[in-house]
Amino acid sequence: MSQQTQSRVYSAALSPTSDPDLSWSLWQPVSASALVSALGNRTVVLGLDPFEDTQEVVASMRGDPLLSSLGISSINVNSYGCFSPPPPLQHVKVTEYHNTILDHYFLSSSEAENALIDSGAAGPGWERTGQTFMAATVDPSTARSAAGCARRTRAGIPKALRSGPPCR
Repeated sequence: MSQQTQSRVYSAALSPTSDPDLSWSLWQPVSASALVSALGNRTVVLGLDPFEDTQEVVASMRGDPLLSSLGISSINVNSYGCFSPPPPLQHVKVTEYHNTILDHYFLSSSEAENALIDSGAAGPGWERTGQTFMAATVDPSTARSAAGCARRTRAGIPKALRSGPPCR
């Protein structure tokens, strides 16, 4: 990898707005390190969300035309994956609602939101379906925002849908 390519990849990894297409091709990593070996080989090590399917990421990156055009010839999974411990899980009750007028469904995980919907504040026609389940969540003060991110099913997603805030 050339010094210019290494700099571009490293910059896109750390600042997705500097090169949104390249950041997308790199799966919007959460961290990056630029390294040069004693033999002068240049590498960029990307830290990805620990919930990503690494095999899917590698396959996607190996087939990515932008990465290929940059002359990136080797993409490997670090077999020594080290992740910091995940945030503590919390459990919440999720309640399903159905709007009988619109024939729309809605899931709520907040007792305050449930009270508002039940009182009619969300508009007419909302009723509880009687279906509930428990879901795991993380403490919002330690959770990373995934707003605007499409991570799991990336194939064919138009660039217009990629323009949300970076997954940080």
